[in-house]
Amino acid sequence: MIDKLKIRVGEPIKRPEKLTSYDENVNTQTGEVTFIGRLSNLFIKGNQDGFTIENSLSRYYLGDGFTKNLSLDESKKAVEKLSDELEILLGSYKVSLIEFGSIIELDYKVKRVLDGLLSLRGYKKDPMSSGVYFNKNNTTIALYDVVKRWKYQGIKRDRSLDDANLLKYENRFENTSVTLGKRGNTINDI
Repeated sequence: MIDKLKIRVGEPIKRPEKLTSYDENVNTQTGEVTFIGRLSNLFIKGNQDGFTIENSLSRYYLGDGFTKNLSLDESKKAVEKLSDELEILLGSYKVSLIEFGSIIELDYKVKRVLDGLLSLRGYKKDPMSSGVYFNKNNTTIALYDVVKRWKYQGIKRDRSLDDANLLKYENRFENTSVTLGKRGNTINDI
């Protein structure tokens, strides 16, 4: 279901000590204080006016965004958990990127699917993940070999999955008010 999010929060972070890493920088010319931090796998960065939260919601909530899919109910619980941890109600804040994804286990090599798609116009190959991406306006459809991406990125994994035929399907929407219409601007709308 929902895999990745980018949420823009229009208020300062209340409890930076809750982040697993936190670093502040001061612009010597303007005096503006910016920060970057992490909460589990989520990247959190901003300033005194607000901050963004970005990365895999399934990895944050399930501890595994690679072999498990997040259900709609789990997506809601993940946002509630994140709201509780940051002590901010996230429901009314703008979502600027949302990615729906699913991992599909195939009975044959992922390469067969990707090779067939590469012959279509409008697709491009992604060398990092041995995948195929299709971009139109603010929407991207991505299909890639999960195991090849793990190996390329050096991600720790259960080695018994190294021969698995796992295809990841992702549908990414950026600038959600444009791509999803009026509904889709905030977490509550989704």
